[in-house]
Amino acid sequence: STRKESSAASDVYKRQALYCDLKVVAFWIAVTMLAFAGNSVLTRLALAETAIDPGAFVLLRLASGAAVLVFLTARKNSLSALRGPKRLSAALALSFYMLGFSYAYTKLETGAGALILFGVVQIVMFGVAVFTREPLPRYRVIGASIAFGGLCYLLVPTASLAMDPFGVGLMAVSYTHLTLPTTPYV
Repeated sequence: STRKESSAASDVYKRQALYCDLKVVAFWIAVTMLAFAGNSVLTRLALAETAIDPGAFVLLRLASGAAVLVFLTARKNSLSALRGPKRLSAALALSFYMLGFSYAYTKLETGAGALILFGVVQIVMFGVAVFTREPLPRYRVIGASIAFGGLCYLLVPTASLAMDPFGVGLMAVSYTHLTLPTTPYV
């Protein structure tokens, strides 16, 4: 009887730990989605409400991000971590993404641009999973189908909304490049 009680208590503890882990994961997913959406909104506001052009805006963002990165790594005495060919190619990939992203937002509405971005990311991640022969549970197939269907629906021209093909292409290509596994992150 004591062994059964101990096992039941252990199961309850495991379920509670899993529930706590899921809450933490859900929290960080929400924070990430808000950050992505915030990036879209702030970029669109900067480009629509100010006299700055997308190229200058990207330079300003890259310079300020690099300055913060250098400051943070210098505080830990690890500036050497910022050197190397992989870091340079990662910085170039990020720059390419930022240029495409910023120029696309001169042609697209904020919500449409964010939806294109999110949809393309899901489709590319699914495509990479198929290409690398990862197991594809039903929920992943359903999720990719929803993303693809939503993207198709969004891109169909209507009387009230017609997407600029150049802006859509820039948004899709810029983030696709950053999402692919061949892009060096380290």
